Amino acid sequence: MNFIKTIFLSLTLMTIHSSFSLSLNNNQHIPVFLAADDNYAPFVATTMASILKNTKSHIDFYVLSDGITDKNKAKIANERKWFKNFSLRFIEIDRHRYDDFFSRKNYYIAKTSYAIIDIPMFDVARNIKKTIYLDDDIIVRGDIKELYDQDLGDYVIGASYDFFHFDGNLQRYIQHFGMSKEHKSLNTGMLLINCDKWRQEGITDKLEQVDKDTRYNQNRILQDQDIFNILFNDNYKQLDRKFNTAMHYVNDFLEDKSHDKTLENEMNDSLKRAIIIHYTGEKPWKDNRILFANEFWQIVPYTDFADEIKQIHDNSQRDTKIMKNSDKNANKVNKYVRQYVRRKMKLVYILLGVLIGLNIAGFVVLARRRK
Repeated sequence: MNFIKTIFLSLTLMTIHSSFSLSLNNNQHIPVFLAADDNYAPFVATTMASILKNTKSHIDFYVLSDGITDKNKAKIANERKWFKNFSLRFIEIDRHRYDDFFSRKNYYIAKTSYAIIDIPMFDVARNIKKTIYLDDDIIVRGDIKELYDQDLGDYVIGASYDFFHFDGNLQRYIQHFGMSKEHKSLNTGMLLINCDKWRQEGITDKLEQVDKDTRYNQNRILQDQDIFNILFNDNYKQLDRKFNTAMHYVNDFLEDKSHDKTLENEMNDSLKRAIIIHYTGEKPWKDNRILFANEFWQIVPYTDFADEIKQIHDNSQRDTKIMKNSDKNANKVNKYVRQYVRRKMKLVYILLGVLIGLNIAGFVVLARRRK
């Protein structure tokens, strides 16, 4: 009888332990940093909603804000209507801190793009050992815990690399930034950051030093992303591209006809397993016909910005149509002008021919009279 009681007690304790472990797993806090100005507030909300819809763990959101209005902050926070498993804090950045950072002429870059170099240094992050950073042109279609649980080992950051097989940027990195031919350029749209190691190695200061190094400026195009690639080179944990499927390179791939079968299989596999869709290039809120746009629009109703995002899309489509019509009308006008000019030139050529003919005839008549 005592033996049976012992077995029963052991099974009970195992069940309690299992339930407790499951509870801990589901209630694990995962810190996620996002960044936006007021124009991108709707898309921060969409990224957040996509995470919450697919993740059981508790998410601690930290939004680096460059002037997001109180009204839009309230709308972002109002995702509690649909989801309960999150906390939210806004961190207003000092935008003047980034005034002296490199910026190419005629190329706009948001201050928040550079603010990511300070993530582990913000007061709210002092006790955070590891965190995720995501751009706000992203949706997450799987459990983000899978990304958070990736082992960084001794690396400061983990990131996915871009498909630079289709992009001159690879040659630019090799030629101008002294990188190897095997260099795999990281995309900063998703970063898994070992905050403790970042602080220990003074990464923020090192990134600033790279930014101020004028040797690189002439050839920098991606600005904030370039300084990460120059500093880390290939010394980062290369994460599966399913954690950052950059659609710009997917589209380049689909248009390129010279790729080999191995690369094609790699891309197709990445698309099938994609957990994070990163809308580099065309945005689904501007054109709902692009690849994976339907995934974005399925998330939009879980935000307080649904009507606003639809209006942004409709306005964009209207403007695109106007531009196309303007181009079409311009082509018609240009065609008419070219035809008009050709007709006039023909007349000019005829008149010139007549004048030349008359002059020749006159010379002939004069020559005969002299004889």
